Amino acid sequence: IEAGEELFADYGEEWLDSREETFADYVPRQDDFRKAATIVNKITKHQQNLGDKQYSMLRDIVNALSDRVATVLPKTSQEFKDVNSRNSRKNDLTKLLALNTVLERNLTWVEENGLCLDLIRPGISTIPGAGRGAFSQGYIQEGTIISPAPLLTIPNSDNMLMYEWEDDEETGEKVKIDEDIPIGKQIAVNYCFGHLDSKLLLCPMTNMLLMNHCSNRISGEGHCGNRGPNAKVQWATNWDKDTPEWLKMSLDEIEKATQVGSRGLSFEVVATRDIAPGEEVLIDYGLNWETAWQEHVENWEAPETPDYVPVRTMKEFGDLRSIDELETDPYPANVQLVCYFDKCDEEDEEEEKVLDGKYMISRVGLDAEEDLYYCEIIEKPSDVEINKNEKESFTVRVFCSEEETYLVKSYPKESITFRMEKYASDQHLPGVFRHFIEIDDEIFPEEWKNVKDA
Repeated sequence: IEAGEELFADYGEEWLDSREETFADYVPRQDDFRKAATIVNKITKHQQNLGDKQYSMLRDIVNALSDRVATVLPKTSQEFKDVNSRNSRKNDLTKLLALNTVLERNLTWVEENGLCLDLIRPGISTIPGAGRGAFSQGYIQEGTIISPAPLLTIPNSDNMLMYEWEDDEETGEKVKIDEDIPIGKQIAVNYCFGHLDSKLLLCPMTNMLLMNHCSNRISGEGHCGNRGPNAKVQWATNWDKDTPEWLKMSLDEIEKATQVGSRGLSFEVVATRDIAPGEEVLIDYGLNWETAWQEHVENWEAPETPDYVPVRTMKEFGDLRSIDELETDPYPANVQLVCYFDKCDEEDEEEEKVLDGKYMISRVGLDAEEDLYYCEIIEKPSDVEINKNEKESFTVRVFCSEEETYLVKSYPKESITFRMEKYASDQHLPGVFRHFIEIDDEIFPEEWKNVKDA
């Protein structure tokens, strides 16, 4: 990746296909690039030199048939010639067309328009039990923007409530057991900002999420004392031109804009004093958050989970049990055995396929949780094999889905691991702490306060 180059990740076409009647309808798919490449090749074969009018007419015709394919084609006849001149056996034309849709930014543009995201790094927080925190990479001067943070807008915080569900006996669909009694809130609430008098939630989308709470209101372990926090949250300044306009909007206007995929609010975290290299960056989550946390700590009672074993412990001991052994000695309810497997084709199979798994080893490691599927051990290596110091191999059954399973022989031990069973981690315990980070009342628009009477 060259300096100034934009970073992209593959969300998968299913991510786009599931968002009908949104911006995703206009995002080209892989097949659109292939069709565009076919058009370019046919034009090149039959007509070497297209004028501006001819090429414009061609794009109009393509657009009438498929607007997504048309957006992939070069915009002008000159662009067409430039792309075509780079087309060779060494260069994939579909990739050339894709790269042609991306604006190139040089270092000068980045220096003039960009903001640094590398002033902080993650590390174990100095606050006991807080997990990870944000630490200064170097000297940060007072007033410096430590982290810019575009915000995901959730107009109604009720959308973050969770309910108990059951299967409807007649339809088989999931229905809420009681719509008036939520059983909790999504964990994302803990990382979003809000106000007690408003339903609006704003969720940062940068490393600002790493910053922990600290105030001088309470003394003792884990608090700032007289030093206070060393950073504060404020609305974005001149780097985000949309924020001032959105601050003038009503909640109804914000909701409508959000529904059509618009985003316009941003925060920035600013140093309130000089911050030394390696010092943890801390902000004040607000009085109401602090009070709610203190009450939670004082009243929390952990539910009994007699067979709970941390996944880390299961991995360390490597206690791999066959399906016969599990009948008398099952795994703890919170863990699941999984295997690395990259052969799932997502098609329903009437018969179970049998494969050789000798070389099924993840290139990125099992901790990346890539291509891991629920599995069961059918047969373990014999004591004779182990005593001979031979490489341990297993016979496993991999479940790509309920319908698609594979019996894999000679499967390597290093491709078997454990992960947390769904909804079995600490974040799913009843009564866990959920509270948004407070937006200072002084900067929160009065018009957004829509739950004063609640």
